[in-house]
Amino acid sequence: MIKFSIPVIFLFSLASCTDENSTPIESTLIPSQYVEENYTRTFFHNTAGQLVRIEMVSVMPNGALIESEQTYSYHADGKLKESVTDTGWRLVYQLTGDLITRTDEYLNENQLSQYHTYAYDSQDRLIESITWQNIPEEGGEIPVSKEEYEYDGSGNLSYYRIFYYGSFGEGVYPLTVFHYTHYDNRINSERYFSINPFNPTSLASKNNPGMMTVQNASGVVSSTEVYTYEYHEKGFAKKKTAQVTFPTGNTGSYAVSYTFKNY
Repeated sequence: MIKFSIPVIFLFSLASCTDENSTPIESTLIPSQYVEENYTRTFFHNTAGQLVRIEMVSVMPNGALIESEQTYSYHADGKLKESVTDTGWRLVYQLTGDLITRTDEYLNENQLSQYHTYAYDSQDRLIESITWQNIPEEGGEIPVSKEEYEYDGSGNLSYYRIFYYGSFGEGVYPLTVFHYTHYDNRINSERYFSINPFNPTSLASKNNPGMMTVQNASGVVSSTEVYTYEYHEKGFAKKKTAQVTFPTGNTGSYAVSYTFKNY
């Protein structure tokens, strides 16, 4: 069930978690606002703690604002039903138990554009996503793209791979690989804020990565991001700073801050 108010045990000091006098503090994290340069994402919840709306605001170089929102609705049993954007883009979710196994994507609310299917491992972690489209000239419903997720021994995302299919859904070919390493031992805040619209209930890594490398289909690194964090006293990241390096030697940086409603 999608609530995005997940109970987590925090320690005042994770470095001293073996101290017999350390007292764990139990809390419920409810995301409030994600802020990146010229971009803000604000989260709204109902009284049951379920996410009901995300408002997104981008500031253009000329100062103009681009605003959008996505709303979420639920079945009577509390499970996620669908989400709709203010432009009429609608996603309808099918669940098996508490896991989304298919998402139908509609344009103009009622025109089916494509759908996505999902597979999970024995620990209910997302390991595969396939996108399907109905292309009559290529034989009807065929797969057009695939994503694979691989985790390390600590349950953190290690590899995220993107593939595409050839004509008629024949053959699958690598496109891009994201490799995550150097994880810390703190609560990953990003997973509460960077919600996958096609599979909102899927949460990625438990901890925060220290590095991400991006490789093309030939295995050539196209960029590297090194992350540093500032932490809240309760143990979760409240700010991430990224240093980006490209093969040309060019560099860049950006920062992201995370705010929870109850902290």
